[in-house]
Amino acid sequence: MMTENRFVSPDMNEADRLITSGEVLNAAEEAVGGLR
Repeated sequence: MMTENRFVSPDMNEADRLITSGEVLNAAEEAVGGLR
């Protein structure tokens, strides 16, 4: 995500971090099985 954007909320930055770190994918795979 962009490093500077006055419209980006802290929640949006956290969501971007969770997606790029793979935490969202890992949680989904735990719930439903392999997705990769």
